[in-house]
Amino acid sequence: DKAFIEELEAYFAQEKAFKLNTTAGYLTVLASLLKDLYKRRVIDTYPFMGYSIRWDVGTPRYITKDELRRIIDLDDSQLGSYELVSRDMFLFSCFTGLSYTDIYHLTAEHLIEEGGMTWIRKPRVKTARMCHIPLLPEASAIIEQYRGIHTRAFRHEPPRGYLLPIPGCDTVNIHLKKIAALCHIPKRLTFHMARHTFASQMTLAEGMSIESVSKMLGHSEIKMLLT
Repeated sequence: DKAFIEELEAYFAQEKAFKLNTTAGYLTVLASLLKDLYKRRVIDTYPFMGYSIRWDVGTPRYITKDELRRIIDLDDSQLGSYELVSRDMFLFSCFTGLSYTDIYHLTAEHLIEEGGMTWIRKPRVKTARMCHIPLLPEASAIIEQYRGIHTRAFRHEPPRGYLLPIPGCDTVNIHLKKIAALCHIPKRLTFHMARHTFASQMTLAEGMSIESVSKMLGHSEIKMLLT
């Protein structure tokens, strides 16, 4: 009932010291599970009926689809060569959910064909947990764009065997600040926001469960996806 949910919310906040959005994420998962049980008549009532889960809507951790479209449509002539690479690597992360480090270490061996689709299957550098991500057409086009030409066009050539060039993370974030201004995006745009954009706009917003997205991105806990 409502009292139990409020007690659970207080437990997460006080005993576990979870931030508001982490607590909200767990409650959202619980609500989804209970709703499924209610629909299948395993339980008689839906405890979250009429209960509003509170979220912190402060600093956004992702960009909207409209903002993403503005970055895609930005005239290349407004950016220098390094800035173009930073823009494209940011977009690649938006369409794959890969972190900066995992993009840097991406090789052709990580691209597999399965079920008539191309997938990115690689262990995350940070955790060694396997991620299994569909290679969307937008991300595939970026790989093809830089295949065999980035070694001549840019000095920041990746080590032999790696697919994509990518400037240093601090440099990318400086470039993203300019890109945000050009695209009239009123946010402090950082590379890490691309990963959250994939999770929130490309998957969760399209109806995928939070558990599926967490496994796809190689998270050991749902909490990691929500923070």
